[in-house]
Amino acid sequence: MADEEKKQPERNNLNLFKGLLFWIIAGIILIALARFSTFEGKKEEIIYSRFLNEVKQGNISGPITIKEDVISGTLKDGKKFSTYKPDDPELFNILREYNVDFKVEPSSN
Repeated sequence: MADEEKKQPERNNLNLFKGLLFWIIAGIILIALARFSTFEGKKEEIIYSRFLNEVKQGNISGPITIKEDVISGTLKDGKKFSTYKPDDPELFNILREYNVDFKVEPSSN
């Protein structure tokens, strides 16, 4: 009888540990999902002509990134954007003329 009484608290401790471990792992998973979810930092896809208008109106905040065929950055109102980069020989001249900082990233081949 005494052995059964000793095993009962050990089982309770083991069940408590399993429950606690489950909630810790579940919490870590939820935090990871929230951190990498798409609602954080959504980008609005805009057309190229609108991008040029935003540049000319001084509505670009910070540097833009040009990677392969995509231009991305942030507008002064805080909205993130991206647009397709056509073969425009004047693009870099326009960016320099309106003092828009840019960085060109290599393709990820």
